[in-house]
Amino acid sequence: MKDIVIYGAGGLGREVLWMIKNINKQKNTWNVLGFIVDYKESWGEEVAGFKVLGGSQWIEDYNKELFVTCAIGKSSVRKLIYEKVSQIEHVHLATLIDPTVRVDESVQVGEGSIICYNSIITVDINIGKGVLLNTGASVGHDASIGDYCTMFTNSMAAGNTLLEEGCEIGSGAFILQGIKVCSGTVVAPVSSVLNNITETGTYVGNPARRMR
Repeated sequence: MKDIVIYGAGGLGREVLWMIKNINKQKNTWNVLGFIVDYKESWGEEVAGFKVLGGSQWIEDYNKELFVTCAIGKSSVRKLIYEKVSQIEHVHLATLIDPTVRVDESVQVGEGSIICYNSIITVDINIGKGVLLNTGASVGHDASIGDYCTMFTNSMAAGNTLLEEGCEIGSGAFILQGIKVCSGTVVAPVSSVLNNITETGTYVGNPARRMR
């Protein structure tokens, strides 16, 4: 089994722990050592039966091969953490796909990505590095999901869509087929993107419009 720590001990961290347990029920793959957080006040606490081990220095001090998964929903924060820990020689980024996910063998998934319970990833899709697809997310054929994007619960990117790096698609939001969304864009929950987005910002509504 491979040693793994979960970076982030909030609700998403506990969901990722649940996913790892589900993966291990199919095949014993991961030995969970505990959680990592940056705020010292939580070090030594117990979360869902596992200890909060410390911060990023704990990862550096660990003297064996170690896999890290980052259970933080904010795309920019997840990118910073993955870029930092990737510099440590003995660290690898864990790619986690829940056993309930429906995904075709043609799909490419980058390292460090997390695909959660009941997501649907159809055919000929490229998912970048450090992507988070939360529970029930759906991605259609020939789509491309850029590095460090986040698709929250029950969001949908239809076929041939392109999400550039670091986009955040809120719960229940919809991206129309063939739409391109520029890097760093935030789409609010239950919004519908019906036109290409070329200017970074937060988009709200149906159809989604940029907040001023």
